[in-house]
Amino acid sequence: MSDALPYTHDDFAAFLPRIKQVTNAVANISTGGSITLSIQDRIIPAATFSAEMCSMNIGSVNFSFHPIKQEI
Repeated sequence: MSDALPYTHDDFAAFLPRIKQVTNAVANISTGGSITLSIQDRIIPAATFSAEMCSMNIGSVNFSFHPIKQEI
């Protein structure tokens, strides 16, 4: 696990239990984040809080490093 995650366990613990307590809503925990995060780092919140639903975001088109970028 990375030493410099952009979030902590406490960030999610502050609101996820309350959502479960007062609603029937399904909280979708995203695995998005920095391009420097590993897949293992990205799935920590979803795995820790047993997410009912989550997305597996590998990256964003905003982080494009392919050759077509030069033509735009």
